[in-house]
Amino acid sequence: MLHRKLTAVATLAAIVALVVVPALVLTACSGASNSETQQSASGQVAQLGVQIVGTMPHDPQSFTEGLEIVAPGVMAESSGLSGKSFVQLVEVGSGKVLKKAAYPDGEFGEGLTKVDDKLVTLTWKDGRFYRWDATTLTPSAPQRLQTKEGWGACYDEATDTVWTSDGTSTLTGRDPKTMKAHKTVKVTKNGVPLEKLNELECVSGMVWANVWQTSQLVVIDPQTGNVRAIADLNFVSARARIDADGRAFTDDDVLNGTAWDAKTSTMWVTGKRWDKIYQLKIDKVM
Repeated sequence: MLHRKLTAVATLAAIVALVVVPALVLTACSGASNSETQQSASGQVAQLGVQIVGTMPHDPQSFTEGLEIVAPGVMAESSGLSGKSFVQLVEVGSGKVLKKAAYPDGEFGEGLTKVDDKLVTLTWKDGRFYRWDATTLTPSAPQRLQTKEGWGACYDEATDTVWTSDGTSTLTGRDPKTMKAHKTVKVTKNGVPLEKLNELECVSGMVWANVWQTSQLVVIDPQTGNVRAIADLNFVSARARIDADGRAFTDDDVLNGTAWDAKTSTMWVTGKRWDKIYQLKIDKVM
């Protein structure tokens, strides 16, 4: 009787081993995969780790709309509000304003990107864009832009495409010479349209976008429109309130302004009327 019980137990253990061991091996292999594989398996967008590694001063009167590194040690910023919009060049690190110029016709300025030796800036509802000399900030005459609203812009040199946003879930690819649209992409996160795409930054073939009135940066594959990853910057927004030294924030004083620093592989971010620009180290998108 004891022999039969032991035999039965041994048989059951062998069966369990046949089922469990392969499952453990499969689990171990899955755990060793990169975030892209994990994203594909789980159906969820990867979350990127972020840490603040530096800061620089920022004018708390600047209603930031666009931010970009345009030369070694030089950052360009566009600031909005009707009749108060301007473009300026600042020294990275010190925040010192090197040059500043107002929008010629008092339009509400929006996103900014550099194409060759010019800064291209959008306007909010005027259906216009400007080209500014990247050194002197001398503006061109306003040119027509086919869009209901202008929000963010970034230039992908590899594909020679300027990507623009209009506050919806659509990214528009444009010819940098004419700014005429040649492609539109609907952006989705886990299959759901992602609205309020705002400030843009082109990095290594991906489009990074700030989602308006949130503290999220999303990484978008412009070929598919899929959100590949998210960087949650709520802790940066909280730090900005602390650094304001008690100054009250309005509902508009939100994250807005991203500039990729290729030299240090970091992202500079700020917000409307924030006191500082924060240098972030963000996990690499796999």
